Amino acid sequence: MDIAQLISEGTFNRPYRKYTLKSSLNPAIAFAMNHLGGLDDKDRILDPCCGSATILIERQLLKPASCIGVDIDSQALDCAKENIQTAKLTIQLKHGNIQDQKFPDGYFTKIISNLPYGIHSGSREKNIELYRFLAQICEKWLKQDGKAILLTTSKKILWNAFADKKSMQFIDEIQIPYDKLNRSIFIYQKINS
Repeated sequence: MDIAQLISEGTFNRPYRKYTLKSSLNPAIAFAMNHLGGLDDKDRILDPCCGSATILIERQLLKPASCIGVDIDSQALDCAKENIQTAKLTIQLKHGNIQDQKFPDGYFTKIISNLPYGIHSGSREKNIELYRFLAQICEKWLKQDGKAILLTTSKKILWNAFADKKSMQFIDEIQIPYDKLNRSIFIYQKINS
């Protein structure tokens, strides 16, 4: 199924979306990102910039998995908590900078995130640092064959962040159709280095 079909299939009312932010992700795109990553019963998923938790909620609604969301913005996490509670789901949330978090090596099967673009949050300089860090944690925290599914407008910054990560194989770049922000979903997979 292509991205336009996935977004179309994922376009329906979400009663759980009681609270959103300017940077909140369209749930149909979150739905598509989860499908592109695959839906395994044993998934352990990290969203390092979870915002209002749309990606993680959509995942739980599609197929339950162990989900952890981290965000530096306490207002975003308040929205996430309300949305998770409304959806009657269990998702672990952590407040703080992802760069300060500790997780076991090889713990996650997927890292899925709507990354800051520098429009509503972040800046070009901060994004360069964050994207480099995310590329490093993908190598470290993803298990063998684990996937990173990352949405951004800062395509060159993301591409450069992963350029020297020999254990992270580029799989695909999928442009979001009819998108004024010109966003793409990047998919990387951890391989033997």
